[in-house]
Amino acid sequence: MVDEITKCLVVLKGTIQVWQVDVAWPQGWKVAVRDSTVALVDPAGRTFAKVGDRLALAGGYVEPAKAHCVSCTNSSRVFAASGEMRLL
Repeated sequence: MVDEITKCLVVLKGTIQVWQVDVAWPQGWKVAVRDSTVALVDPAGRTFAKVGDRLALAGGYVEPAKAHCVSCTNSSRVFAASGEMRLL
């Protein structure tokens, strides 16, 4: 889910928030509202995933400046998604 205050991805275990994750999506990808829900949009403008979908993605943690983004949780690291992404 997405935290409405920070706009960060939130990982839940059941109904309990486990942690917030700052994700720096690859160039051309973006998060947008589509049909009243938050969606991950690919570089071609197609909806790739929406809230509730499960994704598998590669990447790693880097400093926000290296990912050309700002941490919405004031973290010293963000998860920079890279490589193949797929729905589970």
